Amino acid sequence: MIARFALFVMLLCIVHNAAANHITGGEMYYNYNGIFNGAHQYAVTLKLFMRCNSGRSFNNPSIVGIFNKSDNVRVRDVTVPLTRTETIRLTDPNKCITDPPTVCYEVAYYEFTVTLPPSASGYIITGQVVFRVSNIANLVPGYGNIGAT
Repeated sequence: MIARFALFVMLLCIVHNAAANHITGGEMYYNYNGIFNGAHQYAVTLKLFMRCNSGRSFNNPSIVGIFNKSDNVRVRDVTVPLTRTETIRLTDPNKCITDPPTVCYEVAYYEFTVTLPPSASGYIITGQVVFRVSNIANLVPGYGNIGAT
């Protein structure tokens, strides 16, 4: 019993606080604006979420890639300036939660308009960032380009 207690105390001594200093999520959505000069126009919004007080800044500008959906060939890259940021917090947690955690995120908005020619297969639009955990260990050995799409 004493050995188990000693092991438990020893394990408590090596516990570290977890902190995310990378992009914690995102979403992209668009509105179809119609056809202009034979091409389709879209208003696109990319939103990225990052933990408050991470010590990092959002990219400004960000690069958005547009690819052909049929063969994944890059159509073009669009340089998009940071439109605005906001901070969101959990201010009214459920009363059933005892000692609720602090929830705070910075949100970046990248808004732009893109015009694309008609395509039977469609397009894939991607936002890419380089905010990843330093010294990440689950990548191919020697791979130095760390990012998220």
